[in-house]
Amino acid sequence: MGWDEPVVRGGLTAGGAGLITFLLWEWFCPFPLLELRVFRSRSFVGGFVLTLSMGGGLYASTYLIPLYLQQVGHLSASTAGLMMLPAGLAMAATFPFAGRMTDRVSRAIPILCGGLLFAASCVLIALADLGTAVMLLALWILLGRIGLGLMMPPITAGALMTLEPHLVPQASGAVNFGRQLGGSFSVSLISIVLDAAAGTHAAGYALLDEAERRAALGHGFHVAFLALAGVLALSLLALLLMPRGPARDARQDGARDAR
Repeated sequence: MGWDEPVVRGGLTAGGAGLITFLLWEWFCPFPLLELRVFRSRSFVGGFVLTLSMGGGLYASTYLIPLYLQQVGHLSASTAGLMMLPAGLAMAATFPFAGRMTDRVSRAIPILCGGLLFAASCVLIALADLGTAVMLLALWILLGRIGLGLMMPPITAGALMTLEPHLVPQASGAVNFGRQLGGSFSVSLISIVLDAAAGTHAAGYALLDEAERRAALGHGFHVAFLALAGVLALSLLALLLMPRGPARDARQDGARDAR
């Protein structure tokens, strides 16, 4: 189904109209589900953009990696899932360390390091070939998850801690919403990129033999992982909107930002 199909155009139009209606309702509603006033803060906008990107990187890579391991690496579903397990545990173990870093150094440091680690992980997976060892792939996946673990606490702290106290609950909900929204968009968009690069819906794809299909899929995943790395690296520019100091100095940065 292409972009010119009436169903696609109708869905996009209805979705756009629904989004505009929702934003207008939230703006005038006395008790909004999403408090739009939090977007007046430059720090929150920067954190929200990074949250979108980070959530997108998390969900899109969780979608891409197992597919890549199964369709290109010819691993079983259980083996592909087990390769994701150490990376998930490593990401969870990174959270406390990243939280302590957020209190002691500039939030830009763990966010930047984490973003570059995740982007490097995607590039390394994109450059892998059939001769790449499985353990090496598992290590690259783990590096990406450590990078995401480094990003999450300082992004949340940077987005919330410069706001007025009565806006923090609403802003916290908006951050969580942004993470899920980024994940939803990223999985849909990365699927389109993968399909377009691999040509899986092209007329000639069905005529390819197994080796040619595997090569086409490999190219598609190569482009998809590079696109994911590029988008997350580009989103790091949002750091320019956020205060530079440790979390304990965020209130002072927020006061200057308000002035």
